[in-house]
Amino acid sequence: AKELGYASSLFERLQRLERQQRRDWQPHMLQVQYRMHPAIRAFPSRHFYGNALRDSESVQRAMRRAAGSVGGPPGVLSTENVESRVAPYVIFNLRDSKQEQAHKSKLNKPEARYVSECAEWENRKAGAAVAKGEPCATHGCSCGWGHLCGKIAVLTPYNGQVAEIKRSARRGGRDIASAFDDVATSQQLLQRGALQGASQGGQQSAQQASGRSPVSVSNVDAFQGRESDIVIYSAVRSEGRGIGFVKDRQRMNVALTRAS
Repeated sequence: AKELGYASSLFERLQRLERQQRRDWQPHMLQVQYRMHPAIRAFPSRHFYGNALRDSESVQRAMRRAAGSVGGPPGVLSTENVESRVAPYVIFNLRDSKQEQAHKSKLNKPEARYVSECAEWENRKAGAAVAKGEPCATHGCSCGWGHLCGKIAVLTPYNGQVAEIKRSARRGGRDIASAFDDVATSQQLLQRGALQGASQGGQQSAQQASGRSPVSVSNVDAFQGRESDIVIYSAVRSEGRGIGFVKDRQRMNVALTRAS
């Protein structure tokens, strides 16, 4: 596809055409971003946009408010509970990380297990919020994910790792496994009888019956154009001989800018 020129966007092709025809057209970049935390915006701005990306006034106002408040940064950034606090942008280096070949794709089992553990940690925090009277807006008190339901995305460059993360979640327990299920259409749910099961209770059926999974698991390309409050990115590659298409700047930019 790259050899045939399909790796270039429409705007990149137009720029090349302008240069070939020697037209004096200058591209204009939209420099104000309206959704990312400044700590998330900093890296892509520096490495992909020549430090030209700026935070909107609404983002700057939100940063001046208390974490977890209306219009403020996410509650996970709150300083009230040190044990459940996380930074807006964190990189984890897994010492036992090991990539494997999976048919025509790749996977990394230690990373997949760690992703499941991160999800369990988020689930425990959400469960505490539900106990305090903050139920899921979609599924109510039957959903243990509370306000985090539908707001977590797990991204990876490889389809093999997508499958491995779901397998790891199933090994981790029913509550976590149900969160990683694929989103199904209402028609599919009716055919499987899931809607009937939801009326009888049960967290998994209730989540699936809404057509919305608490945690989205996807490869990076399929998630382009979407965003999520919390994004966990599994890079998979761990060998020193190279990182394959993980080094692709456009794909990396998409992966690092999906969190809102």
